[in-house]
Amino acid sequence: MPNEKYTDEDRKRAISLYRDDKWGFKRVANEIGCSMGTVRRWIDSAGIDHHPGPAYTPHFKDTVISDYKISDHISLDQLAKDYEISPQTLHRWLRGAGVETRSQRPRVHNYESIIEDLKGGTLTKKEIAEKNGCSESWVYKVQRNLRK
Repeated sequence: MPNEKYTDEDRKRAISLYRDDKWGFKRVANEIGCSMGTVRRWIDSAGIDHHPGPAYTPHFKDTVISDYKISDHISLDQLAKDYEISPQTLHRWLRGAGVETRSQRPRVHNYESIIEDLKGGTLTKKEIAEKNGCSESWVYKVQRNLRK
């Protein structure tokens, strides 16, 4: 007999939250502790029609886009999480507003300088990143490529 990961109560609760409380798949999945796909299968097997996602007001969209524009330090993912929207939705709004996302900006880094600093061994990854105008994760990527 297969080991059931979720109880019948979990399934009933998920269906109730979706149908009666009008929660979305993601919110229900987070509440139950399962995947969105699992919630979708439960909803489909119960014969419940999918309800449309949230309708965001133009003011809300403008606020989110404005926050992204004025912040150099917050990532698209973090801002989406802060506003409880998906990163894909935020990216679509930014693209629609003609806003260039950080991931679209061209990366021009002085690889030779980063490699030199890494081989020198006197600077931390953070110091190398600051010196070369890149992120620490970029320095890690360069270092990883050096090892190959």
